[in-house]
Amino acid sequence: MITGFKKKKLLIIGPFPPPYGGVSIHIERLITMLNTNFEISKIDEASQKKATIFNLRSLHFFKYFGLVAKSNFIHIHSGHYLLRFFHFCTSKIFHKKLIITIHAYEERDKTFVEKYIDRFIFKYTNRVIFVSEEISQKFALQNSIIKPAFLPPNLCEEAQLPLNMLYWIKCKKDDGYLICCANASRLDISNNQDLYGLDLCIEAAKKCREENMKIAFVFVVSDSSGGLNINFYESLINQYDLANLFFLHKSSISFIRLIEQADIILRPTNTDGDALTVREGLFLNKKVIASDVAKRPLGTYTFKNRDMFSLMYAIKEVRKDLKNNIGRLKNAPDIKPLNAAYYKDFYMTNIYN
Repeated sequence: MITGFKKKKLLIIGPFPPPYGGVSIHIERLITMLNTNFEISKIDEASQKKATIFNLRSLHFFKYFGLVAKSNFIHIHSGHYLLRFFHFCTSKIFHKKLIITIHAYEERDKTFVEKYIDRFIFKYTNRVIFVSEEISQKFALQNSIIKPAFLPPNLCEEAQLPLNMLYWIKCKKDDGYLICCANASRLDISNNQDLYGLDLCIEAAKKCREENMKIAFVFVVSDSSGGLNINFYESLINQYDLANLFFLHKSSISFIRLIEQADIILRPTNTDGDALTVREGLFLNKKVIASDVAKRPLGTYTFKNRDMFSLMYAIKEVRKDLKNNIGRLKNAPDIKPLNAAYYKDFYMTNIYN
């Protein structure tokens, strides 16, 4: 706990919701957790501008430099190396204590210049937080900490799901269907593939119907302005005549509210860090299926990346375990988070002191 009459000033930089994604949700919960200890300022990098938060895309650099100059600590959550480098340089000019959280890092997508710049700024940052050991091992820094990005939600403050979605899910459940849900902050390409695996989910729904498996899918795309055209997927759902089995939602919702309603949580991404979706599913004692592109928490069912046969095998295994009331959480002590006080103590003791 920071002592004294005057709060220290913390500036948090990154994508603020909406749209909702793993990083933006982490930032939102982090601010909620720390706002009694700090005077918090915000710089938003999201594509959707908000009236109450300064957005970097406004290019009002005097405002930007003013926020940096007034802060004691600067915590960066930027995903792009050039943004990290820009914030790093500004922080050093104003002699500010700097913390960077790296939520994901796929080396195969990085050029030599990107890797060099990141290694340089990480070396001269006060503290670097990696959300997984796999990412940390790429850098082997002495000033780093490994901490999953999961922060416990306050369900009382989470918005309710849209009524049309709730009604659709209820109808499916009444008909004996299991509900499988997945999400994407936006539809993007990685390694020339659908990063979030919406295409895999549609194919899985088609195969479930062909094999008479009563599983319905809900897929949420928070921001439909990504690199892939969502209209293509809508036409594919219609082409396969899956409208009765596949609910595609095209705006932000409280995904943890959807997890509450679902039976199976699916994370079919072709690259990943420590996915919030996976940990939230396990936190609520749901069955979670995820691609094997990253080390997953204990209790997760995994399938071979981009392999439909492997995905279907995992779905069938989960379906069987649900039917037989078999759990996979008893040997997974790391997936149940401690209370919010534990996380606050971690940040106050290890990051901001």
